[in-house]
Amino acid sequence: MRFRLIAPIIFLIASCGGAGPESETPAASPAASPPDAATLKRGKIVFLRCRSCHTLNEDGRHLTGPNLHGLFGAEAGKKAGYQFSDALIESGIRWDAETLDSWVRQPNTLVAGNRMVFAGLPKAEDRAALIAYLREETK
Repeated sequence: MRFRLIAPIIFLIASCGGAGPESETPAASPAASPPDAATLKRGKIVFLRCRSCHTLNEDGRHLTGPNLHGLFGAEAGKKAGYQFSDALIESGIRWDAETLDSWVRQPNTLVAGNRMVFAGLPKAEDRAALIAYLREETK
């Protein structure tokens, strides 16, 4: 009888929180091979969560969040025409795949006090696909 009660409790504890290995694994490294079509398609789908606040094209306007064109290699908080939080301006971050992975996982953990209202993406696969898509679309 005891096993019937303990097994479900262990399962519930193990499945709570979203902080397992899946959420902690960083996205693919910048030296990884070019993304395949399936990864880019998944990244485009994940970006649907971002597009209400961000544009990607070269002449795209800022929305609630800044336009992301030219993102890779750029300094955080320095995009002309957008008013960033002091925390992001002073962060000293230069955007690359690793930094974006941390940012997209939980923006408030990477830079406390930033103004991005986004809970984050817990799944490493989603973050990797999004980063691959952004790398292609923001060149």
